[in-house]
Amino acid sequence: MTYRWRAAAGTLSASGHQSGHLDRAIHRRKRADSGGGVERRRDEGDRFRDVLVSVSPTGPIITSVNPSEAKAGNEIRITGAGFGTGEGGSRLIVGGVTASGILSWNETEIRALIPEGASTGSVKVMIGGVESSPGTLVVLWEKENPENVPLSTAVNEQLFPQMVSDGAAGAIVVWADLRNGLNTDVYAQRVNGSGAVLWAADGVPIAAAANNQSVPQLVSDGAGGAIIAWEDNRTGTSDIYAQRVNRDGIAQWAENGIPVTAAANAQLSPQVIPDGSGGAILVWLDFRNGGTPDLFVQRINGDGAAQWGADGIPLSLGGQRPTISPSDFGRRRRRDPRLAGSPQRHALRHLRATDQRRRTGALDPRRNRDLHRRQ
Repeated sequence: MTYRWRAAAGTLSASGHQSGHLDRAIHRRKRADSGGGVERRRDEGDRFRDVLVSVSPTGPIITSVNPSEAKAGNEIRITGAGFGTGEGGSRLIVGGVTASGILSWNETEIRALIPEGASTGSVKVMIGGVESSPGTLVVLWEKENPENVPLSTAVNEQLFPQMVSDGAAGAIVVWADLRNGLNTDVYAQRVNGSGAVLWAADGVPIAAAANNQSVPQLVSDGAGGAIIAWEDNRTGTSDIYAQRVNRDGIAQWAENGIPVTAAANAQLSPQVIPDGSGGAILVWLDFRNGGTPDLFVQRINGDGAAQWGADGIPLSLGGQRPTISPSDFGRRRRRDPRLAGSPQRHALRHLRATDQRRRTGALDPRRNRDLHRRQ
């Protein structure tokens, strides 16, 4: 018995002596999966059997892309079959962008220039609405070390950059910025996988309130944007503020950010992790009780609303470093129902790891503050 069907990439067939129910199973599978190869099926005797699946192409096929790494504007050579005798109404798509700089086109070879805006990814040929098998190309950034790509060349200094993936082969970068004078503000920029900046030249302002906004930290919001937290001295005493920015660089919460905590005395050195639901969990050093710092934590949702009290909840009091084990967490959770749930447990694990880095010198927020003052 021979099974045969057509797909965008070709005509597929399988041969054997399977029963009718296997016939139906193969056709159900192939409606969703048009690839070829050897598939394992269960026969009427409840035994597994290999079924040969072959492909006879009816559309274009790419066999190679050379060179495999190049910059926008460089020439690439695509080889294969079924490209047709000329470009006509066909298209070459490189890294998501249709190439307009076609140098030559024949049945087995296309020579073209990599279009501006192309990203690392697939190379495809579209002929009569039929898409070829994909090739791959790594699109290099326009400038190489030691120049790289400038995210901001604004006046004065840009300090303490932090970075997170944008989920699309690029990144969102945040930093403290002295362009407006003696006080630092917080700015951010997004760069794509090809090294092109996507937001306003020199970055977008995240917080440019009175006095200093510094020591920014950020995490992905899970939707192509980021949630950013920082130390904020706009009231004359350091508090913790946060802002959410979307994939287009537009602030989603109040202008210049929202207060995560504005308790008495100073709150310093925020650390932040995603909560898995579009929000974030933040922890910081807190002097609201005077003397040595305590550790407080807060969760904010994707709309910027505090989830754990107005100014956060305490994790460690009396200046002690956190050393919370799973058993400690269980006892603490029984005493305080606000600590129930996986996001809090995740925050405590992160806090413990952060404390270990502080102990070994890998993370010292006081050193960063001293450096900032010296600037």
